[in-house]
Amino acid sequence: LSHAATVTQVCRFYYLLATGRLVSPARSREMLEMMSDPGIHHKFVSTLDTLAPNAEVYRKSGTWRNWHSDSALVWEPDSKRRYILVGLIEHPQGGTILKELVPVVEAVLQTNSPKAPR
Repeated sequence: LSHAATVTQVCRFYYLLATGRLVSPARSREMLEMMSDPGIHHKFVSTLDTLAPNAEVYRKSGTWRNWHSDSALVWEPDSKRRYILVGLIEHPQGGTILKELVPVVEAVLQTNSPKAPR
């Protein structure tokens, strides 16, 4: 990610990618494959490894000086956990801030998600 991107632009990118409309369905699947199974487990992924170990994570991150960015499309099979998360932060501790953002988002999503039928 670049510090020139906006959160809205990155979210739109992921939404179009997830729905197969970024370029084409075939190219979207190919791109998702390239973004799957992150090799570096820091920022969002380090926390998602604990909170959502079964989730599929499609991710792009970057760091430049004090700019820290992370973005992820999170899909968990057989779950309601499906969301796009983007953080763009200019701060020396940006990587830590991004890690700490995930539990907050997870709590909000769980609080506001419809309850499963009994």
